[in-house]
Amino acid sequence: MDQLPRSALGLALGIECINGQRQADSPMRRITVSMAPGNPYGVLEHHVALPDSTTGHNTFRVAQAGPHGCVFSFVVPRQPGADAASPDADARAVERDLQALKRLLETPAC
Repeated sequence: MDQLPRSALGLALGIECINGQRQADSPMRRITVSMAPGNPYGVLEHHVALPDSTTGHNTFRVAQAGPHGCVFSFVVPRQPGADAASPDADARAVERDLQALKRLLETPAC
């Protein structure tokens, strides 16, 4: 969660814990992010609650790919009420975030 602002560029400009909830400033205004509990299965699912009480569910997984790699998968569903171009724009934003995550994970710590 600490790395979220560095990898999810379209989601979080800064994240903090307020009253036990992870909140972030984002282009969508103030949001609340609820992550799936830590687990050994690579489940990184999370809900994003917007100020208007709309909540989006993000299906996100990581799976081992050989001894030194992994594969991330993120499902981009069409949101209710979205126009025809929205899924493509959402997919581009997720791809940008996954590329940022890839760079973050592949950059040596020192």
